[in-house]
Amino acid sequence: MIGAAEAGCGPASLSMIGDAIPRQKLPRAYAIYNSGFLGGGALAMVIGGVLLGALAHIPPTHIAGIGTVFYWQWVFVILGVPGLLIARLFLLTVREPARKGAVQAGGYSMKEVLAYVVSQRAMHWPLIAGVLCMGFQTYGLIAWMPAFYERTYGWGPEKVGPLLGTITLVTGTIGLFAGARLAEILGKRYDDANLRVLWLAQLLPIPLFVAAPLMPDPWWALGLNAAGGLFATMGAAGYNAAINLSTPNAMRSQINVMYFILQNAIAGSFGPTLVALFTDYVAQSENDLRYVIAGFRLVLGPLAAFALYKALAPYAQVYRQRVEEGV
Repeated sequence: MIGAAEAGCGPASLSMIGDAIPRQKLPRAYAIYNSGFLGGGALAMVIGGVLLGALAHIPPTHIAGIGTVFYWQWVFVILGVPGLLIARLFLLTVREPARKGAVQAGGYSMKEVLAYVVSQRAMHWPLIAGVLCMGFQTYGLIAWMPAFYERTYGWGPEKVGPLLGTITLVTGTIGLFAGARLAEILGKRYDDANLRVLWLAQLLPIPLFVAAPLMPDPWWALGLNAAGGLFATMGAAGYNAAINLSTPNAMRSQINVMYFILQNAIAGSFGPTLVALFTDYVAQSENDLRYVIAGFRLVLGPLAAFALYKALAPYAQVYRQRVEEGV
């Protein structure tokens, strides 16, 4: 239920930002937007790890009508309730922006949306493949990072949580805004600038991500993952900008939903499961999780980069067409 409710926020937010912000500044706007997700996730690891250690002594509590609540479940309550209040207060300040470009009354049906995707298949087919490969890495492997550090180096969640959260917060924030700035600079010369930054963000960290889980020392693994994560997050703002700038106004949320489904529902569901299956039935040892992670990076990283590269020229053509239409 939480996932279903949250799923509607992203596409609507991305579309609204596209109307509220000038085209040239969209990467920076999406960097700010994505920093909320990244910062929230990073702080959850930091605060969650601290709370797990601080609440470990609390015995199970019985609450009438709910049942027995264990100490680790209080972490969800402590982190979740303030979020509901804060989000509601900020939402009251949001105003609907004026629509840009031609708008079709009543929007587009899903049949029309799919027909548009097919008509632009030279861009969308490789982009879909690239996004899936990205998603399987992001969701499939990040979910197993705490287990990797515990099984490989003996670091428990109370130690690795704050470390991973702090590193993600710092490197991710730097990567987001560096990538947005790079997209703005390249945008003065290249029509494919937004997607080009995403391609570079997937290509450059491959050797870092492959080497990280193979390190004999946890600090080396942390360092390589941090450097790789900085590169990887550089593409997020350009990716959002590329999708929204290449899509008709009243269709943007639906196209964003399609890509959200690919990343969150498909890759987010099957990614962690595939890592588990490969660990159990191919590696056949929990201690070999590190080799499964390295293997996923070695296979999916180049595939993602290749697919995104194939989408560059078609995206540039669509982008130029949209600019000439005055969007």
